[in-house]
Amino acid sequence: MAVFHHSLEHTLDPLGDLTKACVALRPDGLALVTVPNFASWQRRLFRDRWYHLDLPRHRTHFTSAGLRIALQRAGLNVISVTTSSSTVGLPASVQYAVFGYCLFPDGLRLRVASGLCVLLLPVARLLDVVGGGGDQLHVVAGRAG
Repeated sequence: MAVFHHSLEHTLDPLGDLTKACVALRPDGLALVTVPNFASWQRRLFRDRWYHLDLPRHRTHFTSAGLRIALQRAGLNVISVTTSSSTVGLPASVQYAVFGYCLFPDGLRLRVASGLCVLLLPVARLLDVVGGGGDQLHVVAGRAG
């Protein structure tokens, strides 16, 4: 199994890394990929203040279609694609939109604020249904042929 959990968007060569993972997989092996969802309603709403934009650390931004193409070119067959809401995505995007920065960058205040973000998850999930998908994209792919 190969797991790319919020890491593929940071690499210099996502297609090359997916190809290397595919080559290393057994014939029945799986690749699990989670990346920020560039097609999410949150990205469309918050634009350059979207929490997951995270420039310059995020070198590549993926939509479902773009990630599917990359996986197929790497030799992987897409089995499933889903989205979900991260706990901190919506509250952090609101902070960036209103204040221009994160109010709780580290330490105990960050831990407490992150815990309180859970209270907004039901709202974010409802908006995901209406808006067409959460701020995280999850793909399961298997080795081709």
